[in-house]
This record gives sequence, C-alpha cells and structure tokens, in this order.
Amino acid sequence: MTLGNIKNLRKQEDGFTIVELLIVIVIIGILAALVIVAYTGIQNRARATKAETNASVVQKKAEAYAADDSLGNGVYPTTAAAMSGASGTASLSGTNIVVGFAAPTNANGQTNVQLFTCDAGQGFQIKYFDYNTNAVSVSPKTKTGGTQTTCTAPTS
Repeated sequence: MTLGNIKNLRKQEDGFTIVELLIVIVIIGILAALVIVAYTGIQNRARATKAETNASVVQKKAEAYAADDSLGNGVYPTTAAAMSGASGTASLSGTNIVVGFAAPTNANGQTNVQLFTCDAGQGFQIKYFDYNTNAVSVSPKTKTGGTQTTCTAPTS
C-alpha cells in the first residue's frame, strides 16, 4: 500500500461534517415546532366546539322546559335543578354537561355551562368558556316577550 492509496482510503471513510449535522438538526427542530403549534391549535378548536355545543344543548333543554305543557307555567327554568330534576348542579341525563353555579373556566369549560334566568323566568342567558378567545362567552338573551332588564345567576 502506498501513501497515495492510504489518502484515498481515508477520503472514502469520511462521515458527515458538523455543519451538515447542524443543518439536519435545525430542520428537524423547525418541523417539530410547526407540528406542536398546529396540534395546539387543533386542540383549542376542538375544546371551543365542545363548549359551544354544550351551550347549545343547554339552550335547547331550557327551550324544551319552557315549551313543556305539562309544567303549565310557560317560563324558562329558574334553577339549575329544574334542568334535570336533580338538586344542586344539574347534570343533563345522557351527557357530561354540568349546569353549574359558578362561571365556567379554562379548566372546566368543556363540560360546565352557566344558565342565567332573566326577568323571573321570562328569558335566559347562557355563559360558556370560549377557548378561541380564552374568556367566558355570553349567549344573547333569549326571551318569550317584552323587554328584558335583569338576569340572575342560577340557584339550586
């Protein structure tokens, strides 16, 4: 083996340079950051959709309560218990929705909804946590007629 042959063998055995390795690491880091941001956005949209859907379910339940002729009063529920017949916070049967006394938060906003009675049962308003704005959202007042002035927090 001559000196020229040894130099040629050495050139063939060279690995990646530090610059090439750093470029690959940077590219992988950028791709990972993009995936994490996209995943977080997807989670927030899913949470927001679930909270809005729960608010819609509570709204429909309150509308059904007011429309129920067997109750004979034609007003919206004035207590959380009236939503399901249970005492305290009402959990709508067949769902994981809790009609609670306290405003929904980031921690419980996927399941908790707050129902406000307006004008002694003549209307209602719903509060739910909006993950898009990261704050409590309030639905427009729903009423049976007349002008609404006051809404009160749910009671047991």
